Amino acid sequence: MDGIELLGYLAAVLLIASFFEQTMMQLRCLAIAGSLAFIACAALAEVWPMVALCSVVLSINLYRLWQAKRILREVKSASPLGLRLDFMIPGMGSVTAHRGHVLFNKGDHAKMVYYILSGSVRVADRGMVLGKGEMLGEMAMFTADGKRTDTAICATDVELAAIDESAMWRVLQDSPEFGLYLIRRLVGRSVSANAAGSANRGGVASLAA
Repeated sequence: MDGIELLGYLAAVLLIASFFEQTMMQLRCLAIAGSLAFIACAALAEVWPMVALCSVVLSINLYRLWQAKRILREVKSASPLGLRLDFMIPGMGSVTAHRGHVLFNKGDHAKMVYYILSGSVRVADRGMVLGKGEMLGEMAMFTADGKRTDTAICATDVELAAIDESAMWRVLQDSPEFGLYLIRRLVGRSVSANAAGSANRGGVASLAA
């Protein structure tokens, strides 16, 4: 077995190992290492179509790794009260939307939870405006039917990090700190909604009197 063949086996092992990774950062790193090994192997064997193919795959994985690290930096800078959310980033993607765009409507099936990196989003029924460092859309995870409880509209141009429901549940299992953060948010919103409702009823009663 010569060196080129050994290099090919190493590349295959690295790429296969990447499929067993559950975190996107490590998956990308293994895929990049495997692509580099395949490029070296194919170049030594002068198989140029394989060099071209693996170069494209390498470029895609490098871009995705850069994108994940950029989101990580932005989430760390926006994170409230020092809460560590970096463990969520490997499962996140980046979403941008313009002012007036409807992120989701009340009654929609919840597929994503959002974290605001810049800009602000208005929660229509509650009259709330959420800004940088706020999480959005997590309440639907705790409803019986998994449907949105409100409509979210971009109040400005926004950039968000988005994580799907299955990845969010994995985060909850792995991080009691994050679970406690979500509970506090849900309780806080419930208290605020009840206070707003009481104020509105008081205003109506005063007018009626």
